Amino acid sequence: MLEKINSPADIKALHIDELEKLADEIRNEIIKTTLHNGGHLASNLGTVELTLAIHYVFDTPEDKLIFDVGHQCYTHKLITGRREQFSSLRRQNGISGFPSHTESEYDTFDAGHSSTAISAALGLARARDRRGEQYHIVAVVGDGAIGGGMAFEAINDAGASQETKLIIVLNDNEMSISKNVGALSKHFSKLRTTKGYLQSKKNVRKALETINHSGKLFNAVAHLRNTLRYFLIGETIFDAMGIKYLGPINGHSLKEMVDILRRAKEQPGPVVIHAVTCKGCGYAKAEKNPEIYHGVSCGKGSGLEEISYAKQLSDTLCRLAQKHDDVCAVTAGMTYNTGLAAFAQKFPQRFFDTGIAEQHALAMAGGLAKGGMHPYVVIYSTFLQRGFDQVFHDICLQELPVTLCIDHAGLVGEDGPTHNGVFDIGFLRSMPGLILLAPRDTEEFDKMLAYSLTEKKPVAIRYPKGVAENIEGKYPFAGPDWDVLMQGENGSILTFGACIPEGMQIAAELGWSLIDARSLKPLDEGMLNKIKDKPLCVIEDNAPQGGLCEAVLHYYSDQNISVCVRGFSLEDAFVAVGTVEQQKEKNHMDAKYILEQLKQL
Repeated sequence: MLEKINSPADIKALHIDELEKLADEIRNEIIKTTLHNGGHLASNLGTVELTLAIHYVFDTPEDKLIFDVGHQCYTHKLITGRREQFSSLRRQNGISGFPSHTESEYDTFDAGHSSTAISAALGLARARDRRGEQYHIVAVVGDGAIGGGMAFEAINDAGASQETKLIIVLNDNEMSISKNVGALSKHFSKLRTTKGYLQSKKNVRKALETINHSGKLFNAVAHLRNTLRYFLIGETIFDAMGIKYLGPINGHSLKEMVDILRRAKEQPGPVVIHAVTCKGCGYAKAEKNPEIYHGVSCGKGSGLEEISYAKQLSDTLCRLAQKHDDVCAVTAGMTYNTGLAAFAQKFPQRFFDTGIAEQHALAMAGGLAKGGMHPYVVIYSTFLQRGFDQVFHDICLQELPVTLCIDHAGLVGEDGPTHNGVFDIGFLRSMPGLILLAPRDTEEFDKMLAYSLTEKKPVAIRYPKGVAENIEGKYPFAGPDWDVLMQGENGSILTFGACIPEGMQIAAELGWSLIDARSLKPLDEGMLNKIKDKPLCVIEDNAPQGGLCEAVLHYYSDQNISVCVRGFSLEDAFVAVGTVEQQKEKNHMDAKYILEQLKQL
């Protein structure tokens, strides 16, 4: 059946029973492709029926569909003209694992980060009304994403706009990447589990189906249903904020989803549909371990492969916490992926998972530091961007001893432009007083984590996704200095972190020195003075603005020193999907290209 679906129009001719068969085929296609290509498996298995129902009821692309977070859009892509390209998911020149406005008119709004959809949908709705247009707008928001501060701000604004028609579908699977935490999660749990409500709801529905919908009796029973909900579960947070609440309903029942979406379609103002789903639905391994199968690696059946930096973080923080009572760990909804599961288990009173709330996590870390603790905030580079103001205002301005552990720094490959961590150096180097470090391997990472505990100021440590072989140097890390990895006579290469393997290859062929610029702030000015008389090459997996090369050039200019410097960084563009190797080659950062350029000096 799936092979006949080329657009949402094709599913509108199907009966509900046929849609259920289609859902099974879609689920099988997602499992097959994701286990081969890598990607977000469990989250997409949980939204198959929900997505089908939306396209069945609404007329996309005229009606607008926005996903939050965007990684749950695989079903959407399969039925919006990209079925034949689906095997290229997350591959170079293939289709993205997230909504992409450059890819399809059905992808209304790009979304790789969370908690953005309601804001975007509300803005779109207001533009629609201002222009006198009539289309519908549906925002699909995960229960983890709706706990983000930005989503709360948007809900508050939407609730005050009773005249603005907007449908929010709350995909409640009790999970984000890690298990959801916080008061809002508990609120949803109450809604979905209140004894007697769901059964009573079914009984009322049966009664409604047996009577004339135009009669007074129907209206009385319908009113009774609403009264029953308020009696059993009380007022929801959405009711309190002025948004009509419908649910909870079974998000895997196509009939229920279609019925409630049609009801919501007729509502005059903002509406929330609470759909309860199972993350990983239809794939037993993913249902049992949704955290592990949230994202799977290319060609692997799970995300369990060892990521050495995460393992080293876990081991080091547990060791430090054993010796120092002030050590604590903070993350924003990513306990498992960042390597903090062991710490959370061993030191539950010193572990804080804020859910998807990066700004809160960073400001709270500032408070922890102010109160005498030493927090290690573990967060992906791309998500740290959301907390720039907190890094500035709540940590650096007060010179608080917070260690930022920045995972997935640099190129991350198949997750594409929303997830590449290539901007952190630029904005972190702008922070007065902050020490910015980049380990070349896990051994150096261990020493940097321990070193940060001795500093009474902010320290940021950026490290890449994946594994790194240990590399011996001349100067073991003991503070913000640089290390000589290879000695040469013809010039010097400055690089750090994941770029060191290219640096080693280039240095060996050219007879240049290779220097691990492991402290990105402060610079090792003594080393810069030693190497100023010969050509210098700077290699960095970062945006060109605000990176190491700019810092080096600024230092030499400030000292009125003339040096031949050639920099290799990423292009001034968002880095497209591909493997890390493909991304480097496309951005002219591979060893072959750099060698060719340096030989011309």
